[in-house]
Amino acid sequence: FMLLGVVCAATTVIARIEGNLATSGTFVFGALLCLLSVIFAAWDLVLKQKIGSELRMSSKDATGYMALPSFLMLLAPGLLWQHPVPEEWADQLGSSSHGWTDLEVLARGCELRPALLLV
Repeated sequence: FMLLGVVCAATTVIARIEGNLATSGTFVFGALLCLLSVIFAAWDLVLKQKIGSELRMSSKDATGYMALPSFLMLLAPGLLWQHPVPEEWADQLGSSSHGWTDLEVLARGCELRPALLLV
């Protein structure tokens, strides 16, 4: 069923971009991320099963022990990966030839509206 879900999601994405895969440079990257997400989710389930059977931990304990390392592993790429922003954002943020990282977007947003983090 998981594979069927991935196929349906890919079909939806292709329909939304109206079949212009050649002009969309981010499609392959997004598809790769979706595939890796499914693989790592399956790997997570296998690890939790092994932890539960070999170390006699409950699934809640295993999830708790894996949450912090997962967060730390994803923090750097999540904040430092450069990517294009939508046109509306670029109008507000300013131009950038290399793209924007999420950290740069957050910093620029705080410059434009300092109370942003209080909301």
